[in-house]
Amino acid sequence: MKKTPPSPFDLHYYGKEAFALKVGYYQLWFEYLAMSPSYELARRCRAKVWTHKERASKPADFDRVLEVYDDLDDVRRILFETWWRERGLKHFGYQGKRPSVEKVADVERSNDKEPYLGDATKKFMDGPWREQGRQRTMIIAIPIDMPRGRIIKQVKALLGKNPADEPTLHLFPADYPLVDDKKLYDKAFIGYLKALWARCANPKDHLWEIGAEAKIGETYKRLSLNAVRNDSTAGDMDTLKTTTHRAIDRGKMIAENAARGIFPSFKECPNAIPFDFKALGKMRANRIDWQKANGENLDILKR
Repeated sequence: MKKTPPSPFDLHYYGKEAFALKVGYYQLWFEYLAMSPSYELARRCRAKVWTHKERASKPADFDRVLEVYDDLDDVRRILFETWWRERGLKHFGYQGKRPSVEKVADVERSNDKEPYLGDATKKFMDGPWREQGRQRTMIIAIPIDMPRGRIIKQVKALLGKNPADEPTLHLFPADYPLVDDKKLYDKAFIGYLKALWARCANPKDHLWEIGAEAKIGETYKRLSLNAVRNDSTAGDMDTLKTTTHRAIDRGKMIAENAARGIFPSFKECPNAIPFDFKALGKMRANRIDWQKANGENLDILKR
């Protein structure tokens, strides 16, 4: 039986001096930045190509958008993996070493009934334990002359009494942590992004058509893209219209909040710039062509 590959939203990434959790969300952040009018304005500002009209219409918190842009840079013409190595891990990762099993001390055969382990324990706590983000750690004593199979079996039993959890990080936090990551629903945030993409591709279509194209909710399954409004379809069309309107509004706020270093959040962004879907559509089409030509992997967005 073929195994299902792990979700990128469950994957962790470890570099030499930093690591990050749930990397899939950062690829979503990357894609949402490419849809943000505020982030595009910051790009134009830094490239010194913005117009007097654009300069006059900059949001009140534009300094914050520029700070984020200066950290994360242009996302239009760069592959996610390259951007992740050059920008993402530095700002989204927890600075520290990859958690690993460490030896605290050796206890040799001797007449000393109570060997002193204080120095070794302090060295471990001040060194590897801190460098690895103060993970939940079990300190156990292993008689190393026991048969290896028995040692492994007994260690597994001890670990079974302490179920694995996400690494607990108390040191060197990420510059841009995920918002309330206990309530992250990746499929919903992918859906909102797809709603923005569909709106860009077809800005003049009816909202229910946008929803059917982006596969929003469940109602779209009962409607074809060439459906005609009549007594049997009107209810589904109205429901899908409402659902799609909400998805697009949430997607817009997620993109604008992302440009301010907040992700993923669809709370109202008071300084959000209005979306010009016609202009965004052209930018989006050019970006898709570039991504395809350069082999960008967007499998994460097929969930």
